[in-house]
Amino acid sequence: MKKILLALIILLVSYNSIGQCHTQVNTVTLNPIVGTSDIEMSINSSCCEVHHLGNYEYLPLDNIVNICFVDTGLLLPTTLTNSIVIPNANANGPQTIVLNSYFSFNTSDSECFLNTDSTYNQTIYLSFDGPLVQPRVFTLENISFQKDKITLFPNPNKGIFSLNIPNNLSQVSINVFDVSGKMIYSLENYNSGEVISINNIEKGIYLLKVEQNKSIETIKFVIN
Repeated sequence: MKKILLALIILLVSYNSIGQCHTQVNTVTLNPIVGTSDIEMSINSSCCEVHHLGNYEYLPLDNIVNICFVDTGLLLPTTLTNSIVIPNANANGPQTIVLNSYFSFNTSDSECFLNTDSTYNQTIYLSFDGPLVQPRVFTLENISFQKDKITLFPNPNKGIFSLNIPNNLSQVSINVFDVSGKMIYSLENYNSGEVISINNIEKGIYLLKVEQNKSIETIKFVIN
């Protein structure tokens, strides 16, 4: 009986977390490295699946950092922090570092930027007056990349559902993946409120990826 009760609790917790995860950068911390003009950039990111830092590059002439996370497709929400060093970025006067984040689905670290499934996720502008003498934290709210979230309903469902899409988005593309990473459904030019019907879909947990203008949002849902 205890084992059954524990299983039910785990199941309820899992169901309650469905649809609540988001693929995004949450916070960025710029930490001056003492004795140098370098900055350590700590990036806190979250993903609806297991993910890790795949690759990154720094373009000093434009003060741009491109960072790519590998989305493994394993259905376990993860939040992690990675640190990289930006050389000679802590100069005098007004500074802006541009951070472009990518999430690449089911690819290798070396091919993270090259994979055709890599989807541009966020551009984050980190502005400050240099030189920094103490850490500066940029959160989701103060970087001006807060966005309304897409919702899927009902969830769970039996393969028939709809999406509620914010007014600033229109005609998005959607892709549905099973737990192995196989795409089982795809639709172009979807509009908010339209009914999606996936025939002969087996019970289980699925990922729905919504894309528009190189931005992406991932939603978990359950077929019961």
